[in-house]
Amino acid sequence: MLKNNLKYLMVVVVALLIFGVIALFVGRHDENATMPDMKSLGSTTELPDFNGIADLTEKKTAFFNFLRPIIADINYNNLQKRRFVIGLLENIKAGKLISGADQ
Repeated sequence: MLKNNLKYLMVVVVALLIFGVIALFVGRHDENATMPDMKSLGSTTELPDFNGIADLTEKKTAFFNFLRPIIADINYNNLQKRRFVIGLLENIKAGKLISGADQ
């Protein structure tokens, strides 16, 4: 039983580290660029006290509730970037010049 809990805890820790690295690097952008409305990743999400949660089902729920807003922010940012790039592509196809900030 303890061995399974340790394995689960290791998986949770590794997942948190991976998502932490993603949160640090994916959300960064040039403040001078004309990219639209980028959200700060998981800015309203607090890390739960996983050590204080004994029930495995409750721990899983807390883990996914923690990740959900971060993933939603990443998805939102990717959608905004995609719309921006599609807009640039449409301008290029229409023969319009792209500003230096957009390049």
